[in-house]
Amino acid sequence: MPDSYKDIFNNFFYENLKLKDNSLSIDIDITWIVLSYNICFFLKKENKPVENICFTSNSGEDLLTDIGKALSNSKYLSLKQKIKTKKINLEIITTKIPTEKRFRVISRKGDTLIDYKNVFFKRKAKNIDVKIEDAIITGDIIIISKDYATYLLKKFLNGYKINKIYLNKTEIGGKNGKNLL
Repeated sequence: MPDSYKDIFNNFFYENLKLKDNSLSIDIDITWIVLSYNICFFLKKENKPVENICFTSNSGEDLLTDIGKALSNSKYLSLKQKIKTKKINLEIITTKIPTEKRFRVISRKGDTLIDYKNVFFKRKAKNIDVKIEDAIITGDIIIISKDYATYLLKKFLNGYKINKIYLNKTEIGGKNGKNLL
């Protein structure tokens, strides 16, 4: 998992978690095993464990939903408020247009940000909310840079989900980076 995620997770948990009992303390452990996000909340009172909540999320896009589900049965921990889901369209610029129709989007460290989804091959996609450049495609996997991965993770933790993914081709250094499809 990219190191840049640490601040994203810390800020999200600080702003959005609510302890139902102020005498409790919380430790949060985030690990990355077999390309999945594994998160545990350890709740203690006077250094004695009172509740442990652990879950696995298979993609960054699913994290907020999985956090909500994990906390739904907790006696001591909840989200401060329900975060509304918002849909966004994603355009990915790459130098290669593959034949596959479904892709998974990962960071260069290998964590899955978006699980397999259909992509649309459009010359001029409309209503693009997020544009990602310099993506690398290998088979049915789209690899994006640390900066774009961090940006997407933050979006996902703020309630955004992918509506459509558009794939466009550009040549490296050609035509000032304009789409060539």
